[in-house]
Amino acid sequence: YEEEGDKDNNTQKILCPILKFQLVNQLANRPSGEILDAHLNVMVRKEQESYPYQPVARFLKVKLEEFSHPFFNRVWHCRHVLNQHSPLVSVQAREMISENGGYWPSELNDANSIREHLRFSSLIVTMTGISNVSAESVQIARRYYCPDVLVGYNFAPLLFRDTNKNQQLTVDMSLMNDVVEQQRPKRKQSTVRKNHNALSSLPEEPPPAAK
Repeated sequence: YEEEGDKDNNTQKILCPILKFQLVNQLANRPSGEILDAHLNVMVRKEQESYPYQPVARFLKVKLEEFSHPFFNRVWHCRHVLNQHSPLVSVQAREMISENGGYWPSELNDANSIREHLRFSSLIVTMTGISNVSAESVQIARRYYCPDVLVGYNFAPLLFRDTNKNQQLTVDMSLMNDVVEQQRPKRKQSTVRKNHNALSSLPEEPPPAAK
């Protein structure tokens, strides 16, 4: 995993990993296929290590960096930071992050350690919005389980310029379920995998610049 930030007193400051899931508008390549005023809601079901006690089952709201999209037309990547406030990681990991000043502990900076400190049984994702085609309400729901998380992978890029449509930005629906292995230092090759029910988890990176 790449380490970001400066070294202060020989201490490596590593940004917390993120959990990311992808929404693709199936009408992205059709005129007026947008979803207006789209809103996301994510709940987690915890059955073990639910701080500060351990009930049989507990549902908690998961905070997203962006939970709404005014004009969802193509691809939407939703991100949740696995920090000291995240209900998705273990109590031990949250305490270590707090003691480390909000940065991810270096001793947990590998795929196996991240997976071992995930603490949830399932994630329930719902989205609501208004179809720009019919002006009717639309809604979807999807449930992910902890084994669905792919640690160290990112979603494959879906957008390309279609030469047959005057360089129009188009979504390649055939890559919707593809993931790419996260690049590491001094690594030149990447691996593409098919996964039809996956979330990705990777170290946090700065948001892309607006284009």
